[in-house]
Amino acid sequence: MVAGLEGQIAAKTKELEEMTADDIDDEQLLYHVYFVLKSKFAAEDHHFSFTVPLFEPLAPNYFITVVSDSWLSSETRIAVSFRNLLLPTKFAPSTEMPDLQPFPTCRRGVAAGTKEV
Repeated sequence: MVAGLEGQIAAKTKELEEMTADDIDDEQLLYHVYFVLKSKFAAEDHHFSFTVPLFEPLAPNYFITVVSDSWLSSETRIAVSFRNLLLPTKFAPSTEMPDLQPFPTCRRGVAAGTKEV
């Protein structure tokens, strides 16, 4: 997914690209990164790995957009569908800890029933 630069990137040695991940309404920017695309690698696949939050209720998809910083109207946008997304089971809530009193540090190492020297 290159921002509509087929054939144009060959004239330069590298291009600055911007990739964003947005929610379905374009209300929240979930991820943003700039990356440099070298002309000799422009035709190859590029893989990105990143983490974005999922909100309840789950949106049907998020959008990934790549925009060139050098060319006007050079933008590619794809939808990432969550239709077949399998989420892990939610963790059980944390165990409530009893309210304990701190143990004095001067008492450490003293056996029960003995006097401190």
